[in-house]
Amino acid sequence: MLRIEATTRLPRTEMIARVSQAMQEAVADIIDFRFFSNITLFISAEVGSTRVSSLRNALIDTGLKVADRSLASLDQYINEAFASEVGRGIVPFHLVVTFIHTEPDLRITVPAVPG
Repeated sequence: MLRIEATTRLPRTEMIARVSQAMQEAVADIIDFRFFSNITLFISAEVGSTRVSSLRNALIDTGLKVADRSLASLDQYINEAFASEVGRGIVPFHLVVTFIHTEPDLRITVPAVPG
């Protein structure tokens, strides 16, 4: 499983739209996502092994600052898959985006459950 960590100073809603577009361009399927206040977005997804390079480039094009170790992992996977001609399946990955900002914590009102 690939773990991709990134940071951004762009507004949260703008970056979420960009990441969504990048995932569509790479033909990646989002399995699950979670917000941790307005600080972190966690996405669990999968992409075809032949599309990992497209995913890498699409994420960089969003303006995300992808961590060096994440880029190294992606590059290693791409190089090994290309050299061995294996890995023609699905690659699961986690994308963790940390938003750097000065906004207060996001407060989400939880609706009351009857009963």
